[in-house]
Amino acid sequence: MPQSQHGGTDNLKTSIGHNWQEGPINAPTVLNSSLSVAQFWDGRAADLKAQAGGPIANPGEMAASHTLAIDVLQSIPQYRVEFKQVFGKDEITIDEVTQAIAEFEKTLITPNSHFDQWLLGNKDALTAQEMAGYDLFKNSGCVVCHNGEAVGGNSFQKMGVIEPYKSPRDAQGLAPLAGIWESEKGIDTSRIHSEETVTRFRK
Repeated sequence: MPQSQHGGTDNLKTSIGHNWQEGPINAPTVLNSSLSVAQFWDGRAADLKAQAGGPIANPGEMAASHTLAIDVLQSIPQYRVEFKQVFGKDEITIDEVTQAIAEFEKTLITPNSHFDQWLLGNKDALTAQEMAGYDLFKNSGCVVCHNGEAVGGNSFQKMGVIEPYKSPRDAQGLAPLAGIWESEKGIDTSRIHSEETVTRFRK
């Protein structure tokens, strides 16, 4: 279960699914995921709605089916009422389910970090050490990839520019693999798909 102190992740190398199955790949953060250029480490889902239906039917994750998920939702009167209020019809379909999940995930943003406050003009929001870290971040070239509204998540970058990166896992990301940058209440985490290389910085 993702927790705020873990940057919106389960803090595991690979997530645990149905019947305690170990997943083949690291789960990205849920925080600020709506700002990412695509979803999943290989970018196969264009947006959160396209991503949301996958885990439900994946035998290694929820091990259910879209039909079963809809049947469960239809069996709960309050869900029927609320889905009708939002979507204007009695029938619940997987289209509405994935849209509802995506709209919820869009609320999981981190708009008021110390860095955000500093960008908005509060010059006291960052300490001298944090400012030194930001200068290092810029001067070292990190901003080439880690930029934009979410300070990253807007591109897939191959690991192993200097020398080949060998993942200990069969599952690969795009090309093979990229990192993602997340910012959540003072915890900055750079992650990759295999979770073998993780760096954390306190703001």
